[in-house]
Amino acid sequence: MDSLEKILIASNDSNFRKSMVGNLFAKFKIEAIEILLMEDIFDAINNEKVSLLLVDSPLISKKMDSFFTQLEGVKKKYSLFLFYESKERSLIKEKYPISQKFLKPIDIELVFTFVRKCMLDAEKNEKRIILNDFQLLIHERTILDSENKVKVYLTEKETQMLAYLGRHKNKKVNRKELLSDVWNYGDDITTHTLETHIYRLRKKLSSFDSKIKITVTEDGCYLLSC
Repeated sequence: MDSLEKILIASNDSNFRKSMVGNLFAKFKIEAIEILLMEDIFDAINNEKVSLLLVDSPLISKKMDSFFTQLEGVKKKYSLFLFYESKERSLIKEKYPISQKFLKPIDIELVFTFVRKCMLDAEKNEKRIILNDFQLLIHERTILDSENKVKVYLTEKETQMLAYLGRHKNKKVNRKELLSDVWNYGDDITTHTLETHIYRLRKKLSSFDSKIKITVTEDGCYLLSC
């Protein structure tokens, strides 16, 4: 599975879509694609970089067999979360390739838990992140230029930080996010570890003549520009 750059949220209920889009962006800063019709789900999967499908069962309940038959023909890797009401339980067959089912009313924290698991699984399998004319090779901990020449070697933490910032390039990332995702630190941790690593990483990136740079915004967030 590729990195979760986008999540597809399919529902004919506008309140459901808006709620899921808002909650997931606030928690994970993930871009969402909203789908109103079942047929449009497959167009989005084929044309967008989507690896997680959140499908509200009323959208597909009348054509559930047809939907999953079509889904089996999709060659891309994905996870499917299905949201359903108790009266629809009998429609959901064991053979359907559903990664996780959520009974309504939804416990959003439970959804967050499984989205986080998908993100971690994706990161484990992620091999590289494109930074315009450069690429970060995660397992090799190196940055290559367009001619595949090694430019910079990184430490493990520097690689993890740059990978996280690279997934959110040109977007602000706050200190709490980096501490949580790279070091798994809680809110009560006070440390200069992040600042020290950012300083060293910025020094290494300075050799690229500002083609890749990390800036600190006025509100104390980090911004990767490339």
